[in-house]
Amino acid sequence: MDIGSGGGAVLSYLLLIYRKTNSSKMACDSEIQADLTVLKNHSKGAKHLKNVKVIVKNQPKISTMFSNKNEASGQVSRAEIKIAALISEHNLPIKLCDHLIPLLKDIFPDSKIAQGMQMGRTKATGVIKHVLAKSHFEELIDELKAKKFSILVDESTDIGVVKNICVCVRYFSEKTNETMVST
Repeated sequence: MDIGSGGGAVLSYLLLIYRKTNSSKMACDSEIQADLTVLKNHSKGAKHLKNVKVIVKNQPKISTMFSNKNEASGQVSRAEIKIAALISEHNLPIKLCDHLIPLLKDIFPDSKIAQGMQMGRTKATGVIKHVLAKSHFEELIDELKAKKFSILVDESTDIGVVKNICVCVRYFSEKTNETMVST
């Protein structure tokens, strides 16, 4: 192990310095003086080298620790986004998520994706507002940059004193060959 002249690696080498004169090392679980020369000599010792080999041998690789979890969690996230998109697209009540996800888990008990889904109405609202809406908005902006469009504005007041404004954009979509209205 090369500690270097600046001693920057010493900070990562020590797990904890709990007194000015003593330090606790991760590999050997022994107390030694927190002195650069003592640390260098200890790192070259037989006990330390043997313990480091055991740790390295038993330590799982980072790629194996996270690859399966990321792949599975990515599939779960994709499924949750698709369910939120279905609810949003068909104007279904968001409270449906509170019942739909447990139903899917019951129907597909062998599916790891279905078992991993955790989405109630709060998370579904967040996915619709912060994931789907942003994506739709960016696609809409890209599509409207080169086209002419109309803006429709409607303002109203609730039963209380809350004012609402609705802004709709009407344009012709070449993707679907029809006139689209987007809010």
